[in-house]
Amino acid sequence: MFFMKGWVIGLEEFVLVDQLDEVKRNMIQFNNDLKENEEMRGRFLSHFRQWYYIREIDMFAPSKFIGYKNMNASRYNNKNGAGVDGRKTEVVLRKWFVKKEIPSFFEKLQERIGLYGRIKESSKIHILKTEESYFNSLLDEQRQVYDVTKGSGKLLINLLKVIPALEPVNRSREYNLYNDSFRDRVVYKYLFHSRTHRWLDEHIIGLNPDESRGYQAMGILHFIGLKDKHKGIFKDLGIQEAIQLLEMQNFDFNLVIQSLQRYQQQDTANRDIEEGSSAGEYIELESNVTAAPEQIEITETEKEQVIKSRIGQSTFKKALLGIEKKCRLCGVSDERFLVASHIKPWSQSNYQERLDVNNGLLLCPNHDALFDKGYISFDDDGTIMISDGLDGATKVFLNVNESMNIRMNESTKEYMKWHWENIYNS
Repeated sequence: MFFMKGWVIGLEEFVLVDQLDEVKRNMIQFNNDLKENEEMRGRFLSHFRQWYYIREIDMFAPSKFIGYKNMNASRYNNKNGAGVDGRKTEVVLRKWFVKKEIPSFFEKLQERIGLYGRIKESSKIHILKTEESYFNSLLDEQRQVYDVTKGSGKLLINLLKVIPALEPVNRSREYNLYNDSFRDRVVYKYLFHSRTHRWLDEHIIGLNPDESRGYQAMGILHFIGLKDKHKGIFKDLGIQEAIQLLEMQNFDFNLVIQSLQRYQQQDTANRDIEEGSSAGEYIELESNVTAAPEQIEITETEKEQVIKSRIGQSTFKKALLGIEKKCRLCGVSDERFLVASHIKPWSQSNYQERLDVNNGLLLCPNHDALFDKGYISFDDDGTIMISDGLDGATKVFLNVNESMNIRMNESTKEYMKWHWENIYNS
């Protein structure tokens, strides 16, 4: 039976929305259902073309879903025959929304919704009419030309319009989970190279992007207050020029300035392998080493040694050096002779474990070799366990004895338990 604003099928009725609050409610429901409802993702996500965005809640949703009262995934999945029509929802939504061409927003849509399936290339984005002035201003900022005169160093730009104010959020979980080394690289790559959240999770933090979906990098950036309008904003500037711009703004950019200053202080030589320090390139390196048999026969041990040599210059080593400055057993403190040794081996670890500092010990080359080959390990108290395969003379020359002890937190103890159960040769 047809009604002016709805369709009735048995007891199921689809009625067009008439309040903006109903649209917001549906938009939140859609984003929640998208994460949980596989049927909706699989059957309908790739069909949506008209997408609506509300800045207040920072969410996207399609017209068909938000245009009917009290919509949810269950109702949407079973709407066949109910006369649900996207053309009707688009008409009613025009009361509050206007179509807007914002180049950076399709990428934002891909980042947010594309995690769950394919987004139509022909998708259109609609924004609230009440927020149009904000987006017009954003477009003006994105059109600014950074004209930096190299000779005088004078910045020929409107400093008050170049950098939008930060919009920090209260959630600090992801920000607190990582140290400055990770956070600073995330900030730099986002501001200067327009990297996506998923890319940052994979190449900087070292996570599997199919599992993390960019949420870790996004959490770090959002806590600082960096949003899409800041992405790639310094792409034509050097770090010092960007810092100067930030210092001249009327808004508080201290967290960003401090992050860029720390990043700038890093050894220039280490920056050359910055992206290779991540888990993603470790895997690529391992693949390259494995692909060498037609040129030279290479053993698993040799392959691990090649990979480890790269790890020795990696973010993992930097993170460990932030905790300890010398070999855990003998006190060697020259960084050139310190190895970032994984307790649970690289090849046996998942993405998170590979860059977890709790899964690492800073060791000199001798003690690293003994630990990797299972000739030493440590019990729950941190007391060294020495394999019977080492004779007295070897123990003396390699500087290991039964009195050695290390301190471990609970997470490290779990990794160490894995080591002495699977690697240690008693």
